[in-house]
Amino acid sequence: MSIILAEELRAQLQDVHLIDVRLESDFEISHLPGALSNCVFEIGFIEGMTGMVPDQSQAICVYGVDEESHEARTAAEKLTRAGYQNVSEFRGGITEWTKEGLPTEGAEAASEGATRAITGVKVLRLDECQIDWTGRNSGSKHWGRLRLSSGELRFDEGRLVEGEMEIDMNSIANLNLEDGPMRGILEDHLKSDDFFDVERYPSASIKLLSTEGIPDVCKGLPNLRVRCQLTMKGISEELEFLAAAGVNGDGHWTAQANFDFDRTQWGVIYGSGRFFRNLGMHLVNDLISMELKLVV
Repeated sequence: MSIILAEELRAQLQDVHLIDVRLESDFEISHLPGALSNCVFEIGFIEGMTGMVPDQSQAICVYGVDEESHEARTAAEKLTRAGYQNVSEFRGGITEWTKEGLPTEGAEAASEGATRAITGVKVLRLDECQIDWTGRNSGSKHWGRLRLSSGELRFDEGRLVEGEMEIDMNSIANLNLEDGPMRGILEDHLKSDDFFDVERYPSASIKLLSTEGIPDVCKGLPNLRVRCQLTMKGISEELEFLAAAGVNGDGHWTAQANFDFDRTQWGVIYGSGRFFRNLGMHLVNDLISMELKLVV
C-alpha cells in the first residue's frame, strides 16, 4: 500500500483502476475521470471490488474527500487485508484534485451536506418522530416510548427559531417487558396518579424558547443548544439540552437529543428519596432519561 500525489496519479490514470470510495451521491456530483464508485461505508465494499477488479494483482488507486477524511485510507487497508497486492491511496482526494485545476466528471451540483435553507412553519412528520424514555432504580430499569400527537417548528433561513409540540401521555408504552400482565401493570402504574396522572392530564407540551448554534462541530456531534419549556401535570418548567440537527439523506430536517430531567420538578414524586424515607424496593431514581427525535 502506497500514497500517491495528484500529478503522479494524473500520469497513471490509464494504468490503474481508480475507485471513488465516497458516497455514491457525491460521486454522481463530481469525480475523477474514469473513476468507478464503490462506497467504503457499504457492508458489501469488498464484494463490490471483487466484481470490479477480480484480479487482485492489478493496480488499484482509491480516493475520498481530502487528506483529513479517512475513507481512502480505510478502503486501502480493507483491500490490503482482503488480498489485493497493488493498492495505492490518493489521500488528497477530490479536494486536492480540483484545487490543482485538474478535470472532473459528474453533474457538478450542490455539494454534499449543504444545509437546506428552509424558512417558515413546518409540521412535524409524526410517524417519524420518536420519544423514548428510560426509568431506573437501584436494581433495574425499564424503558419505553411516547407518541407526539401534534407539533410544528418555525425556521428562518435554515435556523430553528420557534416550535411547539404536544405529547399524548396515554401513549406511554413499556418496551422491555414482554406482552403480559406485568407489562400492563407497569404501564397502568405510570399512567396513575402515582406518576403522570394521565386521566387528569392526558397531554404534555413542549414549547421552544430559544436555540443557539454550536459552531465548528463535526457531523454526528451536538450542534444546537436548546432551551424549552416542558408543561406536564399542569406544571411548567424549563429544560436545556444539546441536539444534533441537520438535513438527512432524504432531504428532511431532523434533530436528535439525549438528556435527563428531574421528574420531581413536575410533581412526580412516587418513590423519590427526596420526599420519602425507608422506601426499600420502592425507591425510584428521580432522573428520567429521554431520547428525542424530530423530523419535518
